[in-house]
Amino acid sequence: MKRIILLMSLISFGVLAQKPKLNELKDAKNHAGCYVLKGNNGTIANLSETDEQGNDVAIFNLTGKDEYFKVIKGTKYYPMAFSNEKYQIYVHQRFLKKERGTCLDYYRYNIKVVFQGKSYFYQYKGFCGC
Repeated sequence: MKRIILLMSLISFGVLAQKPKLNELKDAKNHAGCYVLKGNNGTIANLSETDEQGNDVAIFNLTGKDEYFKVIKGTKYYPMAFSNEKYQIYVHQRFLKKERGTCLDYYRYNIKVVFQGKSYFYQYKGFCGC
C-alpha cells in the first residue's frame, strides 16, 4: 500500500511539474531586430520589441498567448534577461555566421527558463537583422 501511495504521489508531482514549452508567437511583430526560431520558420521569441510605454521588452509565448517580458538584469553568461509575473527567461546569444550581402547575422541561442524555482534549458537558432 505504501508503494502505491508513493507511486501515485510521484506521478502527480510529475504531472504538476511539467516543463514550460516555448510556443510559436501568434504575432511576432516582425521588424528590424532579433528573433529566435523554432525549426526553419516558426518564431518563438522577439527579443527586440517595445511596449506601449516605449520600454524595451521581449515577446514569448509560454501560456498559449503572446506576452511581454520586461528587461531585467542578466548574468555574465546570460546577459539578456526578461521577466513577467511567473517566468524569468535568460538568453545567451552566440554568433554563428553573417549572411553575405545583407545585414543578417545568425546566432545560436541558449535559453534558460526559471519557473517555480526550477530551471529549464533550451537551445535554438535565430537571427538579428536591420
